Amino acid sequence: MALMDYKVDQGWCNRCSNCKFIPSYRIKHSETMYVCPSITEYNFHAYSGSGKLMVGYSINDGHSELSESTRDVVYRCTLCGACDYTCKVFRKDIDVAENIEELRKECVNHGLVYPEHQAIIDSISENGNQLCKDPAAKIDWAKGLKIKKVADGDQGEIYLYAGDTNNFTSGLAKRTKNVASLLLKKGIDLITSGVEEPTAADKAFDLGFVEAGADAARKLAEEIKKSGAKTVVTMDAHAFTAFRYYYPRYGVDLGVEVLHITQLLERMYLDGMFTVAAAEEPVKVTYHDPCNLGRRSEPFTCEYEGDKRRRPMELTRTGDLGVYQAPRTLIEAIGNVELVEMDRIKGWAWCCGNGAGVAEIAPKLLKDTAANRVTEAQLTGADQMVTACPLCEQALNQAGGMKTVDVLDLVLQYFA
Repeated sequence: MALMDYKVDQGWCNRCSNCKFIPSYRIKHSETMYVCPSITEYNFHAYSGSGKLMVGYSINDGHSELSESTRDVVYRCTLCGACDYTCKVFRKDIDVAENIEELRKECVNHGLVYPEHQAIIDSISENGNQLCKDPAAKIDWAKGLKIKKVADGDQGEIYLYAGDTNNFTSGLAKRTKNVASLLLKKGIDLITSGVEEPTAADKAFDLGFVEAGADAARKLAEEIKKSGAKTVVTMDAHAFTAFRYYYPRYGVDLGVEVLHITQLLERMYLDGMFTVAAAEEPVKVTYHDPCNLGRRSEPFTCEYEGDKRRRPMELTRTGDLGVYQAPRTLIEAIGNVELVEMDRIKGWAWCCGNGAGVAEIAPKLLKDTAANRVTEAQLTGADQMVTACPLCEQALNQAGGMKTVDVLDLVLQYFA
């Protein structure tokens, strides 16, 4: 698909501004009425989902050309998918998020690339990670575990994928090791690549470098094939979106069932495989839905080329089929822990700000977006925030004002 393929979507946008706000019936506080971080930050229509549709239409119609201004608009966006979700509540015939993705691909094709983003792509090919890190800095979290490894010629049922952020951050690598240890104790047949793990390259797709992303995806697919696994379980929400959406969209078939770690843990809990302790003192927590575990992770269906007004709902990516319940099931299983919800949850969730290249070129957008979410969490009266994405955890803790932990921390503390 190309930008021109979305000209009909662009022309059908009726400028209703539903891409900017949650529905009026859901609004409880003025602070939590917005859904799009970009338009909230920059307060200029071009930064909204509708605005980007108009930008695409103008380019397709020959009224304007790609420029650095276009680049600035399309990349000062967390690609959280909220505009697409809210639009599809009323319209199933417009794919707003895909239009933004195509605009980014056009920027790449025309050389309108930020140096900071190019560095990420170079690191994927040269260093095997998207964090611009020396490969030697990767942490061997599997060391000391009796876990199968692809490099040893082993085969297993479940390929455990850690992801770059977990592989290069000491605290997260330790948590990954502890989760793997818990799974092994429960008899789960795990296999991993450890320090040889290929990158998921989800950022390459987010940034519009789809060829670089597909090349890296094929390497990972080959690694998983060698493992003999029937299921891949990822600790990384951004990799989860890549596996379920980007890979099949760009022709890479992992050939296995794809689960997020919270889904596997939920299955095990519901099957009675855990004993769950209670917190010593009552505690209130609120849960932040990561965009890439929620609406963005809905599986790819097809490139629908007919009249989208006649498109069956089963072929429409609304965002409703993301993972919303599994983390909540794990939280609610813990005694003395009360889950209190924010105004914007699940498909309506506000982004943490730490996605799609924003951290590298628009740190203020990241900071303000994360602070907005912390403010919303404080309105619930919760003692702490829980999430299920390492990038969300980092952004929200850096914003300050409320401690944020991963649901895996709670599992490791209370599940046995």
